[in-house]
Amino acid sequence: MQAGLEGRIQIVLNSATQSASVQIQRPLAAIQKLLVGKTVEQALERIPLLFSICSQAQSCAALLAVQKTLKLPSQPKLLETQAQLVRLETQREHVLRILMDWSTWLGQQPNPSLIQQAMRIVPQARQAWFQGARAFTLTSELATTDTEIMDVWESFLETHIFAMSLDKWEQLNTLKALQRWIAAQATVAAQTLAQLQQQQLASLGANDFPLAEEASVLKRQAQQPIIRAALAAYGNGVFTRYLARLVELVQPSIMNLAHQQVEAARGSLRHVVQLNAQGLVKNYEILAPTDLTFASQGVVSEGLQALMQTASSSELVSQARLWIAALDPCVAYDLELSYA
Repeated sequence: MQAGLEGRIQIVLNSATQSASVQIQRPLAAIQKLLVGKTVEQALERIPLLFSICSQAQSCAALLAVQKTLKLPSQPKLLETQAQLVRLETQREHVLRILMDWSTWLGQQPNPSLIQQAMRIVPQARQAWFQGARAFTLTSELATTDTEIMDVWESFLETHIFAMSLDKWEQLNTLKALQRWIAAQATVAAQTLAQLQQQQLASLGANDFPLAEEASVLKRQAQQPIIRAALAAYGNGVFTRYLARLVELVQPSIMNLAHQQVEAARGSLRHVVQLNAQGLVKNYEILAPTDLTFASQGVVSEGLQALMQTASSSELVSQARLWIAALDPCVAYDLELSYA
């Protein structure tokens, strides 16, 4: 299948050679064609139209790149609110994966009402926080400092994801404490972690790929005590990666502004823009986490290779999909099982 503007991933598992091939297709030339020769304002307008997933993070990365190139001074309060919108989008993406993918894996029907509530939170915040809902332009202005939206969001997380206050869940610093939460709650998140353990899939995909070389949620949450404990017990497999998303719902990531780096739902994102003498876009580059995660020798490939050695032929595809879901690509993928 041909890749669209966002790209596509081709994954082949070869049972004959016990090998995995991962190739990501990115139509960078097509993206550049849409941006090169445009003014920075036009480029900023087009970025969210090109990326339907994590469009706020993409827009923020684009704005930071433009501001750096133009050497524009920062506005701390505006920047913090923009960062808050990106963090909210990142958390929303984690929640959607829980409500949709994790529920489906458990054999449960996803709850459309909860999904709709989660989908509305980012547009509501953008509308409330920025004049004209224009969050990432050179002329963006704050509208209010309304905190009600975040209160509503935290209540949603406490009720539907954790079944306890965020403060209390944050205090679960050991696997023993986490285990008590898993056993006591019936939320999709708790049930998923329980099933991974019960089906002996907690370490699925675990491999020796250096965590420092990842651009993932797990990498940025790796210093949290509960994640360190999970890494020791299960390695960098599915359980630990799913747990990292839950941790990020109570410990939001912070943008690395010194490197113009935006922490998006799938990992670290960065845009680089060059302008010509007329101030038009000369070159535009997007450094996306999925490109690193799904590189031919990246962590997904390493995990699939490990999986080839342990999974039975009847379970290989389903377990491969579970491992891929744990890394959460931002583009569609094709998975093929080869016997030659």
